[in-house]
Amino acid sequence: MPPQNSHKISWNKAIVRILVSVLLLSGAASAATFFFFRFREGRANDSRYDIVAVVQSCHQNEGLKTSLLVELLQLSVDQPANLYRFDVNDARQKLFECPIIQMAEIQKIMPGTLYIEYSYRKPVAYISDYSNTAVDDQGVLIPFKPYYTPKNIPELIIGFENNPSHLVWGTELRGAKSYLAFSLLKVFNEHFAIEGCTVRCIDISKAFETSCGQREIVISLDERLKPPGRRILRLTVEHYPQQLANYLALRPLLNEEFVNEEASSLSNLVVDMRIPKLAYINRVR
Repeated sequence: MPPQNSHKISWNKAIVRILVSVLLLSGAASAATFFFFRFREGRANDSRYDIVAVVQSCHQNEGLKTSLLVELLQLSVDQPANLYRFDVNDARQKLFECPIIQMAEIQKIMPGTLYIEYSYRKPVAYISDYSNTAVDDQGVLIPFKPYYTPKNIPELIIGFENNPSHLVWGTELRGAKSYLAFSLLKVFNEHFAIEGCTVRCIDISKAFETSCGQREIVISLDERLKPPGRRILRLTVEHYPQQLANYLALRPLLNEEFVNEEASSLSNLVVDMRIPKLAYINRVR
Protein backbone atom coordinates (compact mmCIF):
# COMPACT_ATOMS: atom_id res chain seq x y z
CA MET A 1 0.00 0.00 0.00
CA PRO A 2 1.27 3.52 -0.77
CA PRO A 3 2.24 5.64 2.24
CA GLN A 4 -0.41 8.07 3.55
CA ASN A 5 0.08 11.82 2.88
CA SER A 6 1.26 13.43 6.12
CA HIS A 7 -0.23 16.81 5.03
CA LYS A 8 -3.75 15.48 4.69
CA ILE A 9 -6.20 17.24 7.05
CA SER A 10 -9.13 15.46 8.54
CA TRP A 11 -12.66 16.65 7.82
CA ASN A 12 -13.19 17.68 11.41
CA LYS A 13 -10.13 19.91 11.47
CA ALA A 14 -11.05 21.45 8.11
CA ILE A 15 -14.54 22.30 9.30
CA VAL A 16 -13.15 23.82 12.50
CA ARG A 17 -10.70 25.97 10.55
CA ILE A 18 -13.43 27.17 8.19
CA LEU A 19 -15.71 28.08 11.09
CA VAL A 20 -12.91 29.94 12.85
CA SER A 21 -12.09 31.86 9.65
CA VAL A 22 -15.74 32.79 9.14
CA LEU A 23 -16.04 33.96 12.73
CA LEU A 24 -12.87 36.03 12.46
CA LEU A 25 -13.99 37.64 9.20
CA SER A 26 -17.48 38.30 10.54
CA GLY A 27 -16.07 39.79 13.70
CA ALA A 28 -13.69 42.01 11.77
CA ALA A 29 -16.48 43.17 9.45
CA SER A 30 -18.80 43.84 12.38
CA ALA A 31 -16.09 45.77 14.19
CA ALA A 32 -15.30 47.81 11.08
CA THR A 33 -18.99 48.56 10.56
CA PHE A 34 -19.40 49.52 14.20
CA PHE A 35 -16.45 51.89 14.15
CA PHE A 36 -17.54 53.34 10.80
CA PHE A 37 -20.99 54.22 12.11
CA ARG A 38 -19.48 55.55 15.32
CA PHE A 39 -17.14 57.71 13.25
CA ARG A 40 -19.96 58.93 11.00
CA GLU A 41 -22.20 59.63 13.97
CA GLY A 42 -19.38 61.53 15.59
CA ARG A 43 -18.94 63.77 12.54
CA ALA A 44 -22.70 64.31 12.28
CA ASN A 45 -22.69 65.65 15.85
CA ASP A 46 -19.44 67.57 15.60
CA SER A 47 -19.96 71.34 15.72
CA ARG A 48 -16.87 71.79 13.56
CA TYR A 49 -18.99 70.66 10.61
CA ASP A 50 -21.92 72.99 11.24
CA ILE A 51 -22.98 75.05 8.20
CA VAL A 52 -21.62 78.53 8.80
CA ALA A 53 -21.57 79.97 5.25
CA VAL A 54 -23.65 79.94 2.08
CA VAL A 55 -21.96 80.88 -1.19
CA GLN A 56 -24.07 81.49 -4.27
CA SER A 57 -23.49 81.69 -8.01
CA CYS A 58 -26.34 83.08 -10.10
CA HIS A 59 -26.60 82.72 -13.87
CA GLN A 60 -28.15 86.19 -14.09
CA ASN A 61 -26.24 89.42 -13.56
CA GLU A 62 -28.30 90.28 -10.50
CA GLY A 63 -28.52 87.51 -7.94
CA LEU A 64 -31.04 87.01 -5.18
CA LYS A 65 -30.20 87.99 -1.63
CA THR A 66 -28.34 85.23 0.17
CA SER A 67 -30.65 85.70 3.14
CA LEU A 68 -33.58 84.66 0.92
CA LEU A 69 -31.81 81.46 -0.11
CA VAL A 70 -31.03 80.73 3.54
CA GLU A 71 -34.69 81.24 4.41
CA LEU A 72 -35.84 78.94 1.59
CA LEU A 73 -33.46 76.24 2.85
CA GLN A 74 -34.78 76.72 6.39
CA LEU A 75 -31.30 77.24 7.81
CA SER A 76 -30.96 78.88 11.21
CA VAL A 77 -28.12 80.46 13.16
CA ASP A 78 -29.73 79.44 16.45
CA GLN A 79 -29.99 75.81 15.36
CA PRO A 80 -27.16 75.25 12.87
CA ALA A 81 -27.39 72.28 10.54
CA ASN A 82 -24.54 69.80 10.34
CA LEU A 83 -23.05 69.46 6.87
CA TYR A 84 -23.00 65.65 7.12
CA ARG A 85 -26.66 65.54 8.12
CA PHE A 86 -27.67 68.03 5.42
CA ASP A 87 -29.68 66.36 2.62
CA VAL A 88 -28.79 68.00 -0.71
CA ASN A 89 -31.72 66.48 -2.62
CA ASP A 90 -34.20 67.65 -0.01
CA ALA A 91 -32.63 71.11 -0.09
CA ARG A 92 -32.97 71.33 -3.88
CA GLN A 93 -36.63 70.42 -3.56
CA LYS A 94 -37.11 73.24 -1.06
CA LEU A 95 -35.61 75.69 -3.54
CA PHE A 96 -37.86 74.45 -6.35
CA GLU A 97 -40.90 75.00 -4.14
CA CYS A 98 -40.23 78.71 -4.65
CA PRO A 99 -41.93 79.65 -7.96
CA ILE A 100 -39.12 81.92 -9.13
CA ILE A 101 -36.35 79.28 -8.98
CA GLN A 102 -35.75 77.79 -12.42
CA MET A 103 -32.58 75.72 -11.88
CA ALA A 104 -30.61 74.86 -8.75
CA GLU A 105 -27.60 72.74 -7.80
CA ILE A 106 -26.13 72.45 -4.29
CA GLN A 107 -22.68 71.24 -3.27
CA LYS A 108 -21.12 70.69 0.14
CA ILE A 109 -17.73 72.26 0.80
CA MET A 110 -15.94 71.10 3.93
CA PRO A 111 -15.95 71.89 6.71
CA GLY A 112 -19.10 74.06 6.81
CA THR A 113 -20.05 75.75 3.52
CA LEU A 114 -22.91 75.29 1.06
CA TYR A 115 -22.35 76.29 -2.56
CA ILE A 116 -25.56 77.06 -4.48
CA GLU A 117 -25.62 77.51 -8.25
CA TYR A 118 -28.99 78.62 -9.59
CA SER A 119 -31.01 80.64 -12.06
CA TYR A 120 -34.36 82.31 -11.51
CA ARG A 121 -37.27 83.39 -13.64
CA LYS A 122 -36.97 86.93 -14.95
CA PRO A 123 -40.17 89.00 -14.87
CA VAL A 124 -41.13 90.57 -18.20
CA ALA A 125 -44.44 92.14 -17.17
CA TYR A 126 -46.63 92.81 -14.16
CA ILE A 127 -50.08 91.20 -14.04
CA SER A 128 -52.29 94.07 -12.90
CA ASP A 129 -55.28 91.78 -12.34
CA TYR A 130 -53.60 90.58 -9.13
CA SER A 131 -51.38 92.12 -6.51
CA ASN A 132 -47.67 91.29 -6.29
CA THR A 133 -47.75 89.14 -9.42
CA ALA A 134 -45.54 89.13 -12.49
CA VAL A 135 -44.96 86.77 -15.39
CA ASP A 136 -41.77 85.52 -17.05
CA ASP A 137 -41.06 85.03 -20.76
CA GLN A 138 -42.49 81.50 -20.62
CA GLY A 139 -45.81 82.71 -19.24
CA VAL A 140 -45.21 81.41 -15.72
CA LEU A 141 -46.84 83.41 -12.91
CA ILE A 142 -44.37 84.47 -10.20
CA PRO A 143 -44.50 86.62 -7.07
CA PHE A 144 -42.61 89.89 -7.42
CA LYS A 145 -41.85 90.84 -3.82
CA PRO A 146 -39.60 90.22 -1.93
CA TYR A 147 -37.44 88.66 -4.64
CA TYR A 148 -36.95 91.46 -7.19
CA THR A 149 -35.96 95.08 -7.18
CA PRO A 150 -38.34 97.51 -8.98
CA LYS A 151 -38.33 96.93 -12.74
CA ASN A 152 -39.26 99.17 -15.65
CA ILE A 153 -41.49 96.57 -17.30
CA PRO A 154 -45.02 96.92 -18.72
CA GLU A 155 -48.26 96.01 -17.01
CA LEU A 156 -50.64 93.45 -18.47
CA ILE A 157 -54.38 93.75 -17.86
CA ILE A 158 -55.77 90.42 -19.00
CA GLY A 159 -59.24 90.62 -17.54
CA PHE A 160 -59.73 87.58 -15.32
CA GLU A 161 -59.86 89.45 -12.04
CA ASN A 162 -63.20 87.81 -11.18
CA ASN A 163 -61.74 84.32 -11.43
CA PRO A 164 -59.06 83.94 -8.74
CA SER A 165 -58.54 80.27 -9.59
CA HIS A 166 -56.33 81.43 -12.46
CA LEU A 167 -53.73 82.71 -10.01
CA VAL A 168 -51.41 79.94 -8.90
CA TRP A 169 -47.78 81.02 -8.70
CA GLY A 170 -45.57 78.66 -10.62
CA THR A 171 -48.23 77.77 -13.20
CA GLU A 172 -48.32 78.87 -16.81
CA LEU A 173 -50.85 81.32 -18.22
CA ARG A 174 -52.99 79.71 -20.88
CA GLY A 175 -55.81 80.69 -23.18
CA ALA A 176 -56.44 83.08 -26.06
CA LYS A 177 -55.89 86.21 -23.97
CA SER A 178 -52.56 84.99 -22.64
CA TYR A 179 -51.38 84.08 -26.13
CA LEU A 180 -52.42 87.53 -27.39
CA ALA A 181 -50.64 89.27 -24.51
CA PHE A 182 -47.33 87.54 -25.22
CA SER A 183 -47.67 88.09 -28.95
CA LEU A 184 -47.99 91.81 -28.26
CA LEU A 185 -45.01 91.76 -25.91
CA LYS A 186 -42.95 90.05 -28.61
CA VAL A 187 -43.93 92.68 -31.18
CA PHE A 188 -42.97 95.50 -28.84
CA ASN A 189 -39.66 93.90 -27.91
CA GLU A 190 -38.77 93.43 -31.58
CA HIS A 191 -40.06 96.67 -33.11
CA PHE A 192 -40.53 99.20 -30.32
CA ALA A 193 -37.03 99.09 -28.86
CA ILE A 194 -36.62 102.67 -29.98
CA GLU A 195 -35.28 105.65 -28.13
CA GLY A 196 -37.80 107.71 -26.25
CA CYS A 197 -40.69 105.21 -26.28
CA THR A 198 -41.65 102.96 -23.36
CA VAL A 199 -44.57 100.54 -23.17
CA ARG A 200 -46.39 101.11 -19.89
CA CYS A 201 -49.53 99.02 -20.15
CA ILE A 202 -51.16 96.47 -22.45
CA ASP A 203 -54.88 96.07 -21.77
CA ILE A 204 -56.54 93.11 -23.49
CA SER A 205 -59.43 92.76 -21.05
CA LYS A 206 -61.91 93.69 -23.82
CA ALA A 207 -60.11 92.05 -26.72
CA PHE A 208 -62.72 89.32 -27.11
CA GLU A 209 -65.93 91.15 -26.20
CA THR A 210 -69.03 89.97 -28.03
CA SER A 211 -69.86 93.52 -29.11
CA CYS A 212 -67.65 94.73 -31.96
CA GLY A 213 -67.91 98.30 -30.69
CA GLN A 214 -66.40 97.34 -27.33
CA ARG A 215 -63.79 94.93 -28.69
CA GLU A 216 -60.33 96.51 -28.54
CA ILE A 217 -56.71 96.35 -27.42
CA VAL A 218 -55.56 99.39 -25.46
CA ILE A 219 -51.84 100.13 -25.25
CA SER A 220 -50.28 102.95 -23.23
CA LEU A 221 -46.93 104.32 -24.37
CA ASP A 222 -44.78 106.93 -22.68
CA GLU A 223 -43.00 109.31 -25.05
CA ARG A 224 -39.97 110.99 -23.51
CA LEU A 225 -40.47 114.39 -25.05
CA LYS A 226 -40.27 117.90 -23.64
CA PRO A 227 -42.69 117.94 -21.94
CA PRO A 228 -43.30 114.17 -21.67
CA GLY A 229 -46.58 112.71 -22.84
CA ARG A 230 -48.51 109.48 -23.07
CA ARG A 231 -49.94 107.83 -26.17
CA ILE A 232 -52.96 105.58 -25.81
CA LEU A 233 -53.41 103.31 -28.82
CA ARG A 234 -56.71 101.57 -29.55
CA LEU A 235 -56.25 98.57 -31.83
CA THR A 236 -58.10 95.50 -33.08
CA VAL A 237 -57.18 91.88 -32.41
CA GLU A 238 -57.26 90.96 -36.09
CA HIS A 239 -55.05 93.74 -37.46
CA TYR A 240 -52.89 95.00 -34.59
CA PRO A 241 -49.53 94.20 -36.32
CA GLN A 242 -50.37 96.45 -39.27
CA GLN A 243 -51.88 99.09 -37.00
CA LEU A 244 -48.72 99.22 -34.89
CA ALA A 245 -46.66 99.56 -38.07
CA ASN A 246 -48.92 102.44 -39.11
CA TYR A 247 -48.38 104.10 -35.74
CA LEU A 248 -44.60 103.86 -36.11
CA ALA A 249 -44.93 105.63 -39.46
CA LEU A 250 -47.19 108.28 -37.91
CA ARG A 251 -45.11 108.72 -34.76
CA PRO A 252 -42.59 111.33 -36.06
CA LEU A 253 -45.44 113.60 -37.18
CA LEU A 254 -47.20 113.24 -33.83
CA ASN A 255 -44.00 113.99 -31.94
CA GLU A 256 -43.35 117.08 -34.02
CA GLU A 257 -46.88 118.34 -33.41
CA PHE A 258 -46.57 117.52 -29.72
CA VAL A 259 -43.40 119.58 -29.33
CA ASN A 260 -44.88 122.52 -31.20
CA GLU A 261 -48.04 122.57 -29.08
CA GLU A 262 -48.23 124.26 -25.73
CA ALA A 263 -47.75 121.84 -22.86
CA SER A 264 -51.03 122.84 -21.26
CA SER A 265 -53.06 121.95 -24.35
CA LEU A 266 -51.69 118.50 -25.05
CA SER A 267 -50.75 116.11 -22.26
CA ASN A 268 -51.97 112.79 -23.72
CA LEU A 269 -52.98 111.56 -27.15
CA VAL A 270 -55.54 108.85 -27.84
CA VAL A 271 -54.85 107.31 -31.25
CA ASP A 272 -57.74 105.12 -32.40
CA MET A 273 -56.66 102.97 -35.34
CA ARG A 274 -59.44 100.39 -35.32
CA ILE A 275 -60.94 101.59 -38.60
CA PRO A 276 -58.78 100.61 -41.61
CA LYS A 277 -56.71 103.40 -43.18
CA LEU A 278 -57.87 105.93 -40.57
CA ALA A 279 -56.43 107.24 -37.31
CA TYR A 280 -58.66 109.25 -34.99
CA ILE A 281 -56.54 111.40 -32.69
CA ASN A 282 -57.97 112.96 -29.56
CA ARG A 283 -56.22 115.15 -27.05
CA VAL A 284 -56.75 114.24 -23.44
CA ARG A 285 -55.47 116.26 -20.52
